[in-house]
Amino acid sequence: MTIGRVTGLYRYPVKSMIGETLEQVSLGERGIPGDRAWAVRDEQRGGIRGGKRFPELMQARARYLEPPPAEGSISAEVELPDGRRFAIDAAEAPGAISELVGGQVSVWPLLPAENLEHYRRGEPITDDMEEELRRIFGRTADEPLPDLSVFPELLMTYESPPGTYFDAFPLLIMTRNGLEHLQRLAQQEASADHQFDVRRFRPNILLDIDGEESFPRERMGGSQPAHRRGDPADGDRLSALLDDHARLRRSTQRSRHHAQPGQERRRQSRHLCLGAGVRHHFRRR
Repeated sequence: MTIGRVTGLYRYPVKSMIGETLEQVSLGERGIPGDRAWAVRDEQRGGIRGGKRFPELMQARARYLEPPPAEGSISAEVELPDGRRFAIDAAEAPGAISELVGGQVSVWPLLPAENLEHYRRGEPITDDMEEELRRIFGRTADEPLPDLSVFPELLMTYESPPGTYFDAFPLLIMTRNGLEHLQRLAQQEASADHQFDVRRFRPNILLDIDGEESFPRERMGGSQPAHRRGDPADGDRLSALLDDHARLRRSTQRSRHHAQPGQERRRQSRHLCLGAGVRHHFRRR
C-alpha cells in the first residue's frame, strides 16, 4: 500500500550548518554518506559542539564539491553569511568560524570510535544539572524534561556516539504533515508570526503522507511512500525503513491534555523527527 511520497532528501556535511538538497541517496549503518562528517570543537570548555552551543553555525552553509565516501570525511566547501567561501579543512577555517560564533573553536573530521577522549562531553555551560538539561533540550522552566532513557546511555558520557557527529541516531525522518500542523498551531496564537521552516529541523528525509493526520507516524510501518515509478524494490526497502521507525519510542511522555497552546506547539515540534539506523537506497520523487 502506498501512503505518500518522498519529497525531500538532505545531507549536512558540517554539523549544525545548512546542508544540501539531494536527488537520491544510498543509506547505510551511518545514514547518508558524508552526513555530519565535520564538526567544531569548543576550545574553551571542550567537547564537540553544535547549534545548541553555537547557534551562529546555522547561518553558515556547507556542501560537497565531489561525492563523499561511505566512511570518513572529505573536504567540503563552507560559505559564511558574509559570502566568504573556503574549504572546511583550509588553514583559515578555524579562525573564520571562531569569528562567526564568537568563541574559540577548532574544526575536526570524523575520528575513529576508539578516540573516546575526542567525543567526551565538554564542561557544562552551567553547574546546575537541571538548568543545563533544559538548555540542551530547549525546555522552559514550566516544561518537563524528556525521558532520557530513550537515548543511548553512552550519550551521558559522550557528545555523540563515538565515531559519529550525530546527536543520537544517524538518520532523521520528518513529515510535511507535522510541519504544517505546527504552523496551524502557531497561527492560532496571538503572536502568530512564527514560520516553521523545514531547514530548522534538519531532517534527512521529508515525507508527504496521504490523509489529514497531523502526525501519521504510527501507521507508517509496513507502508510504502512512493518515490519513483517502476521500482518496487526500492519501495520494499523504504517500507522496511518505516517499520524500523514506527517502533521507536517517543522522546517525551507529556500529555497534550495539560499543555498550554504555546507549550503544545513546542512539545509537538519535538515529535516531528524520527531517528534510527538503516541500510537502504532510494530517490526523491
